[in-house]
Amino acid sequence: MSQPKQPNRLLFTGYMPFLLVVGVTLAYFYFMGEDDGKNRYGMAPVQMELQLVSVVSGNPEVVSVDHLQAEAASGEQLHGCFQTGMSLPMLTETYQLLQTAQPITPTGGLDCFDGAKISAALAADTALAFAGGPALSNDQERVVVVFGDGQGYVWDQPIARDAQSQ
Repeated sequence: MSQPKQPNRLLFTGYMPFLLVVGVTLAYFYFMGEDDGKNRYGMAPVQMELQLVSVVSGNPEVVSVDHLQAEAASGEQLHGCFQTGMSLPMLTETYQLLQTAQPITPTGGLDCFDGAKISAALAADTALAFAGGPALSNDQERVVVVFGDGQGYVWDQPIARDAQSQ
């Protein structure tokens, strides 16, 4: 009667630990990667206070908002969503309206921002656009749009040519 074959000890003592270390290392870099502060779409979360330009002083003032979620792509294209308890009549009496709002849905992962929905609401006068505080770039303006239910959106857009010539 022959004896059963014994497993090759070299396989378990040499190759297996090596392969295990390589596999764990590859899995770590695959799932963790470099943490550059950006999401998978290249957009970085932004910590900010929302500001609107006062009708009285012409200066930006911090406004009260809840659930502000904002991201910036390449440090220049800010988009965000928020909720506010301020009514549209109160906002229009206090802050400067803006006629040149042109929302563009960001290519990143900010699911709450829908440029087409915002454009349609502005055209139907169910939302209003306001001049926001300073933009991330000098050649842009900050736009803040608020719907009647308090849902709001903020983004930076190129300054309109007619506004630049004034």
